[in-house]
Amino acid sequence: MRLIFISIIIGCIFCFSYSDILQDYSTARKLFRSGNKKESIQLLKKISQEPSEVQDFSLYYLGQLSSVDESIPIYEELLKFYPNFILSSNLQNVITDYSISKDNWNRFGENELWTIASRYFSLSRWRDSQKVYSYLLEHYPTTSRKIEALYHLGVCSLKLSEFTTANMYLEKVILSKDKSYHHLAKYNKAQVILIHNGAPLGIIALKELRDTYQKDQKILEMLLPEMARVYRIMNRYEEAAECYKTLLTLITNRYSADEIRYNLARMYYISGNYQAAGEYFLEITNQVPLSQSFGPASLFMLTLMPGADPVQNQKINERLYNEFPWSYYGHLSAVRTGKTFRRESVPFSSILDIKSINPRVKQFIEMDDYETASTLLRPEFFKKPFNPPLALYLIKLYEHANDYYKALGISDLVWKEYEKNGELKRMPVVFWEKCYPRHYWREVSREARKYGIDPYMMLSLIRQESRFNKEALSRSNAFGLMQLKKTTADGVAKTLGLKQYNLNEPIANIMLGTRYFSDMINKNPKYPHYALACYNAGPNAAKRWIVSGEHLSPEEFAETIDYSETQHYVKTIMKNYWNYKEIYQWAFDIEHF
Repeated sequence: MRLIFISIIIGCIFCFSYSDILQDYSTARKLFRSGNKKESIQLLKKISQEPSEVQDFSLYYLGQLSSVDESIPIYEELLKFYPNFILSSNLQNVITDYSISKDNWNRFGENELWTIASRYFSLSRWRDSQKVYSYLLEHYPTTSRKIEALYHLGVCSLKLSEFTTANMYLEKVILSKDKSYHHLAKYNKAQVILIHNGAPLGIIALKELRDTYQKDQKILEMLLPEMARVYRIMNRYEEAAECYKTLLTLITNRYSADEIRYNLARMYYISGNYQAAGEYFLEITNQVPLSQSFGPASLFMLTLMPGADPVQNQKINERLYNEFPWSYYGHLSAVRTGKTFRRESVPFSSILDIKSINPRVKQFIEMDDYETASTLLRPEFFKKPFNPPLALYLIKLYEHANDYYKALGISDLVWKEYEKNGELKRMPVVFWEKCYPRHYWREVSREARKYGIDPYMMLSLIRQESRFNKEALSRSNAFGLMQLKKTTADGVAKTLGLKQYNLNEPIANIMLGTRYFSDMINKNPKYPHYALACYNAGPNAAKRWIVSGEHLSPEEFAETIDYSETQHYVKTIMKNYWNYKEIYQWAFDIEHF
């Protein structure tokens, strides 16, 4: 009896101790979310000192809250005790990046350094990649991969606009007896000339390279699209067309061939050669099955041809409406045919036994730690067959954690799953609203109405620019929800009399971004497509398309934008806008839209 009594006492003490740990963890996370970083760190330090079910994440968040120098030993301790921690690969990369930044080279072997340099290069981290390749050359001078390092150093220097250095490295590759990177080095040297000296000299360098390798198909497949692009910039359309036509004789991949045909057709259309444009658009639309990427655009362009048959146009619009619902071209065809897209009311049960999937998820939800719960549940979503209730559960967890970016990512996967099965109209209503959410609605609608802009246009723009990630940072240093550059934001802030602001703060970002977009509308009031092109490419670049496309309909204008990124941007935002309007059935009478 005495032993039983002692066991009960010990068990009670353990339970109270365990309960205290969970309570302390929950409190630490709440303190952090409320901005009390200091007390949160103190509690996490206390919890992480002894083994428990939350020790791994206690160490992880302690590292997140600590300075860079303090976080590394914490992460190393975490990985020592929990080598299979769910975010272990991320932490390994953080430790590696820190070591490289501090020149702690002795912790890496040669093979590891090659892997690190290659990873940085693939992520377009040119400065970091340059640093590692330079170290490899200096400390492993007899390496068999010397030419590989020299070539990558040349490309990194080119990307960093260090043209003299780029030329030096690329020239070493070209003069080397090892010819494995010879053609790539020559190509990038031509790029140096093109960027640094302009299109006329750049095209000469590219032509010389083409003549040298005219029998090498792989090199020609790389060279000819670039030559065509430069010729188009120079308005030398016939020479650009010849590059594309030569490419068509080399390419066997159907997607690539359709892309070339589409570029040819668009170029002929812009230059007024409608017969040639129609032939290439028709060639794309006759492919079976129809290209998802270029088929709808080609069908639509056929309806814009001068003298197009109205009966045939009606058939094309019906086809676009039926086969590509809720897409950019589907919406255009719906307007032309006077139809709307229908959604079926499908019964949907979101009941999910989360404990049977991952017991720890439920544990963290009970502590209101939705960030950790979503981190644990995410792998379950990807390794199982498509499970709508599980998808919805994960989306809601991300939203509770204010991680709207990841919530939208899962929502998009749900959309694609229903779309590929031709079941989009049967997708449950809740997913439509998750795919086109109204995050920051109060701020967006308030600022949009100041300037007479439809709030759903602003949501559509934010959805495309940052996918609702308030801390988004682009490679070109554009910040926040509406991806504003500091110089642009400073100009707008001065106009508004705003002396201090934080672009990662949603209210300020939306205020400045909406005002800037309204300026683009006021300067180009005819169509929203104009303002969107200016917002993406900049007013100076977009001016050329706007001036040459003044006589075109907004749909034609979108097709004639010469930057593929900007063309895709404009079409995607217009599609987003129409989808928002359809989903929420909300009207806002405004002359611009």
